[in-house]
Amino acid sequence: MIVLKMLKGDKIILRIVKPSDATLLFLWESNVENRIITKSQSKISLFFIRELIDNQMDIHLNHQLRFIICLKDNMNTPIGTLDLYDVDFDSNESKIGVLIADKKHRNKGFADEALKLLVNYCKNELNILNLFSIIHAKNSASIYLFEKNRFKEIKSIDNEKIYFLCLKKE
Repeated sequence: MIVLKMLKGDKIILRIVKPSDATLLFLWESNVENRIITKSQSKISLFFIRELIDNQMDIHLNHQLRFIICLKDNMNTPIGTLDLYDVDFDSNESKIGVLIADKKHRNKGFADEALKLLVNYCKNELNILNLFSIIHAKNSASIYLFEKNRFKEIKSIDNEKIYFLCLKKE
């Protein structure tokens, strides 16, 4: 079971997604621009989102964990999501994705801080040492974000770039 309630940074807080977030997540996932960023090919249903939220209570069983990114000065202001998915504890690896859903909150360092918090959590709490991100080739903001955080491009397929970060235990 997840015992984590939240991760705190200087400007943001990462909290576990909860059932009351379902409608907001549905709106974000339904936004055409966000679907391009997140590589979602088809619309997702509210039922499916609720099911994902209900089923993520144990990352070891469901192999995923979604956080809501909130502004620290107002925890009632969710601005995006940060996801661990395809988590494999046997190989100590996971895919990671980030979305700042509202344009007015982009390019302010929130995604950078969220990514740093989650990378540290993966390394120090989950023992996930290999992180991958699959980014649309035209998503220059995400490419910059992951490269800034030491992820290296390891493969390019069609319109996607795969980035990798290997964490080492001190």
